[in-house]
Amino acid sequence: MPWQTITISNEEANALMRGFPTVCRFLVDATLGRGFALALRSLGYDATDAFALKLDRRTNEDVYAAAWKQHRMLLTQNRAFLDERRFPGNCNPGLVVLPPNSNDALVSALMSALSVVVQGRRVLPGVKILVGENGRLTVTSYNRTTGVEERTYYKLRMAGPPLVWHRASSNKSPLPY
Repeated sequence: MPWQTITISNEEANALMRGFPTVCRFLVDATLGRGFALALRSLGYDATDAFALKLDRRTNEDVYAAAWKQHRMLLTQNRAFLDERRFPGNCNPGLVVLPPNSNDALVSALMSALSVVVQGRRVLPGVKILVGENGRLTVTSYNRTTGVEERTYYKLRMAGPPLVWHRASSNKSPLPY
């Protein structure tokens, strides 16, 4: 399957951005620092951080469990959270792993990632999003209907609409990168 263009009007994009603060709740891991949750709150999001919850010196498993218990999407730069053996999908509150950058760039990357991936739907538990520094996203989810893990790849572009490439894990088509 080749890359396909995601078509979304300016009105739809604006509506998505306005709607995010009402559907997204975040727990910001200590790897992102204290200021990241503050930046999200200043944009109207329901965000707390590991420091406020006294989780900054706790294990990754404790942080993951707190996000699950509070129904908050976990935001982190720690790729260890992608390990399915330690952090299984059936207990995944939703996860976004961001690249190492400044807070402004990270907030921008997060909003871009969610606007492309969510497209008006509530962010679902069990979804893991890996944001690459190159404007590419890998979204892994478990399709409960088919029982197959699915990966969708997105390419955010400076000029032009974003692109999407969908692949089920049983599909042997080549990866887009």
